Amino acid sequence: MAKGSIKKVEGKRSTSWRVIIDLPKGPEGKRRQKSLTYPGMMKKREVEKKLREMLQEIDGGTWIEPQKTTLAEFLESWLQEHEDTVSVATARKYRNVIDCHIVPAIGDIPLQKLGPLDVQRLIEQLKTRGNKKEKGGELSPTTIKYVIRFLRFALKRAVETGLIKKNPTEGAKIPRQERKEIDILSENEIGRLFDLLKGSYIYGPAKVAFHTGARLTEVLGLTWDCVDLEGAKIRIEKAYRYFNDDGEPLFTTPKTKAARRTIGIDPELVAFLKEHRIEQEKARRWSTGGAWASSHDLVFTMGDGSPIIPGALSSLFSQKMKKAGIATTFHGLRHSHVSILIKAGVPITTISGRVGHANPSITHSVYAHLLEGMDDQAVNAFAALMSQAKSKRA
Repeated sequence: MAKGSIKKVEGKRSTSWRVIIDLPKGPEGKRRQKSLTYPGMMKKREVEKKLREMLQEIDGGTWIEPQKTTLAEFLESWLQEHEDTVSVATARKYRNVIDCHIVPAIGDIPLQKLGPLDVQRLIEQLKTRGNKKEKGGELSPTTIKYVIRFLRFALKRAVETGLIKKNPTEGAKIPRQERKEIDILSENEIGRLFDLLKGSYIYGPAKVAFHTGARLTEVLGLTWDCVDLEGAKIRIEKAYRYFNDDGEPLFTTPKTKAARRTIGIDPELVAFLKEHRIEQEKARRWSTGGAWASSHDLVFTMGDGSPIIPGALSSLFSQKMKKAGIATTFHGLRHSHVSILIKAGVPITTISGRVGHANPSITHSVYAHLLEGMDDQAVNAFAALMSQAKSKRA
């Protein structure tokens, strides 16, 4: 049974309570003690109550030894432990969340003293001050939700290893995420968009994204060995994100089985890719630079054969669209592709497989507003079939 003692310590300027706890003996049978200090303003019975609670926890095996490790120190060690278990892209995202959002706000708080109010303070700061490290504006509810979900995930490990008793992120009030209206391009806007992009390196990736619904990183990670022009199909097997620390292009494999997919392409896109390949071969032959030698046989590259950086393309695309008065992003091409398929009556399961969603429920959730009118179409189709059946019987 655990034991402890309380002693009042009279200092020159103040008094305090010193609590000595006898801990279970160490591996070599050595005596272990823990000394804790409480302010003298506390009454003795309050200190005695704390001691009783600690002794009960020690006997019950639930006591957690106080430590001075800060949240910042814990997250650093947590990241070192986990970065080899996730993709480089995910590890970099974790690093950004820690360094830019969490540590500047609450990183200096001891891990064991971190409470729900501290987490709520972090949320309020992100809502009003955004990225403190880079002096940015307020963050979107989506980003705030990601930060808190990440913190909850990391602190779950602290609970599992006995560093803390309870996850302080539980019950955090995250700003409600309002569903944004998805950007769907009209026929006129689609025509204007591609007229505007003609002649730029954005044109090809944009065309593939619009005709297939593929994501930007998937389009930029597409290699010629995954393009079957005769069979009119492409295989989505990898995504290109950016350069790694060695200056080499970083390719990642899709996270889910559904994201690795083979999809058909229409005659217009087949014709474009055939012509594009011929032009690319000409550029390769005439180039004097060395980038083509290590181009990884990418379908889309810069003029010198180097990979296209996704973020740079996305930013330039948005700038061009804003200047032209077209309210969309590069990802809007994917949304527009899905919209066209829905309006054409393509089954949601087929659409889900085509765009690489893990299951049709995701597609249904994202594009619910576009599916609202489909019930009317179903009623009309059923009525038409019944009418035809009656006519045949007459």
